[in-house]
Amino acid sequence: MVDPDGNLNSNALQTAYSGGHSVEAVDDIDDDTVDDAKDVLEDLANEFDHLDLGD
Repeated sequence: MVDPDGNLNSNALQTAYSGGHSVEAVDDIDDDTVDDAKDVLEDLANEFDHLDLGD
């Protein structure tokens, strides 16, 4: 999500948050883990670019 220079890859962040390759697409992942992962992704979006990931 973040390169060695500290720049956020907003496309990677959005992909991990929603869509066919998101954290929700992982086989056998429980709801608590999905929620925790989405919290981390939202924190990254706010910290680096104030992105609106939506739901």
